[in-house]
Amino acid sequence: MSASVNEKQVNPSVIYKLILIGLSIPIIFISLLSGIMGTFGYGTVLVNGELITGIAALPASLLIGLAFIGVFTAVFGTMIFIGLWCYSKFRPLKIKVSD
Repeated sequence: MSASVNEKQVNPSVIYKLILIGLSIPIIFISLLSGIMGTFGYGTVLVNGELITGIAALPASLLIGLAFIGVFTAVFGTMIFIGLWCYSKFRPLKIKVSD
């Protein structure tokens, strides 16, 4: 049996989806931890130079975390997309998918 080579292009949305998923879990965890610490009075949540403490620190830290996820996904996704696109102009990109 010979393995057939199936060449396909990587859709840019796959790059963004992988980065979004990969960044979401650790950043949400750090934001949640920061919000919980801010709730108990630790100075971990800073918005526009103002220290947020108490119960308001939890939603503020989660919103900041979501903003970081969005910005990082857009910036890093675009840089990775451009880098892979440039690389593909010189050499074919081969990706192995395992089950």
